[in-house]
Amino acid sequence: MGLLQSLGLPEPTAPNPGALAGHTEEDDSPSRSDGPRPSDARPKRRAAAPSITELSQWPSKAHRAWKRLDQAQQKAVAEQMASRYGQAFADAFVAAAKSGKTKLEGADFVTAQASQTPDAMKAAGYKLAQYASNGDRAQEWWVRPDGFEVFLLRVVGPDTPPQIPPQTPQRPPETPRTEPPVEPPRTCSKESLEQLEMALEWRTRALAEAKEEKEQIEAEKARMGKLNVTSKDFEQAYNAMTERLKDDIAHLESVIEDINTTKTSLKDSGCALSKLDTAIDELTEELTGFEVEKSMHEMDIRKPLKVDVKDIPDDDE
Repeated sequence: MGLLQSLGLPEPTAPNPGALAGHTEEDDSPSRSDGPRPSDARPKRRAAAPSITELSQWPSKAHRAWKRLDQAQQKAVAEQMASRYGQAFADAFVAAAKSGKTKLEGADFVTAQASQTPDAMKAAGYKLAQYASNGDRAQEWWVRPDGFEVFLLRVVGPDTPPQIPPQTPQRPPETPRTEPPVEPPRTCSKESLEQLEMALEWRTRALAEAKEEKEQIEAEKARMGKLNVTSKDFEQAYNAMTERLKDDIAHLESVIEDINTTKTSLKDSGCALSKLDTAIDELTEELTGFEVEKSMHEMDIRKPLKVDVKDIPDDDE
């Protein structure tokens, strides 16, 4: 009899059995299948393929399957994940999947620490993926956009309200779209073309700056990793990194806003604006990457630690 059965806890419900075509690889998520772990309530088995719903529920599975999914499947996973956990969580997941900055690991706490309250887990960027209870014990699976998972075995009292994981809402039927009448194309004037080229130059410059900034941030993170967290140098570097990431995000938001304004002003100019759409998509992807970097920085356990040094009295006193 396993640990969960001995505690009288129910096993979690099986995921949606729907499958993605062409995917036959066994799920090897370390937080759910590697070894006899307390959170191993989902027995190791060879599944034909995880469904879109299952991938949207478990980011670690989605990261492993991401490169095998086609564009439509990736979009469906991101959209269902946004419906379940929120748009910010889904955006952070997509950015981690594209950048490869994933953490496909897990941690078990039997029982949960006093500091690991549901509100504290949510504040740290986690979302509740699954919950089961037998009255005085509860199992909780918490997930993060980068794929990291935490299993908690929590003691609950009779008055403790159950935690309800978010569900993917059913979409209402789409209303048929009525296409507007096609108007004769207009000629892009010289002035409008100059505006378009200027906006594209903003894009080029911002992307180059973002690339250089990411390289410098990685170098600074490596330097900070060698500093003592109790030192003044580390405190200054940590605070500077926080402000730096805020500035990077604000700068990209400003450039995107400027390009959107230009696009709006050129809507009826007759100019081809598809390059502006591409520019906005590229900059938004960079923006999401910096937002993920800021989130990871704020959740890093290496934070400035102040140590008070008190005078030690002499033996004669």
